[in-house]
Amino acid sequence: MGDWQRASRILRGQLESDHPRAPVEEVTLSLSGITGESGSQLSLLSDLRSDREGRLAEAERQLQARTGGKPALYRVVPVAPWHPAPELRAMQVPLDPSGAGEMRPLSLPTPVAVREGPEGEPEAVQLGNRWRRVAHVEDRWCFDLWWMPQPLARNYYRVGREDGGEVTLFRDRRENRWFRQDP
Repeated sequence: MGDWQRASRILRGQLESDHPRAPVEEVTLSLSGITGESGSQLSLLSDLRSDREGRLAEAERQLQARTGGKPALYRVVPVAPWHPAPELRAMQVPLDPSGAGEMRPLSLPTPVAVREGPEGEPEAVQLGNRWRRVAHVEDRWCFDLWWMPQPLARNYYRVGREDGGEVTLFRDRRENRWFRQDP
C-alpha cells in the first residue's frame, strides 16, 4: 500500500460505501500475509524499562533523604475500576514498598455549596469565591450501596456552567450534603 495514509483512504472508502447493518462499537484490523516472515516481539526495549525502574528507585531514595524519609513518588494502582464511587477505583501507592502505610485514595470528593432548584437539582455552584450558574445538566445518575460497611447513596450531576466549563457534583443522600468530584 505504501503508507498508512493511503491504506486509511482505501479502508475509509470501503467502509463509507458498504455501511454496517448494525451499530459498530469496536473495529479491529488484522493485516496478514504481507510478508513471508512471522513472529512476535516479546519485549520492546526491556533493558530501558528495567533501567527506568532503577532510576526511579534512585530518585525516590534521594527525594526521601530531602523530605525526612517520607515517600515522594507514587504509582497509581487500580483497586476496583468498576466501582461507581470514583475515590474507590484506584489508590496512590508509594514506589518504595516500605511506605505502604502512606497509600492515598484518588479523586476524593470535596464539599461544595450548591443552590438547588425546586426538584433538588443544582442551579448554581460556588467555585472558589464565585457562584456559577448551572446552564444545563449534561448527565445524571445515582446509586445506593446500602449493603457496604460504610453505605453510600449518591445522586450525581455532570453540569455545564454558564462560563462553558463542566463540573461533576453529587448530593450525598445519607448526609444531605453536596460535593464536587472529578471522576
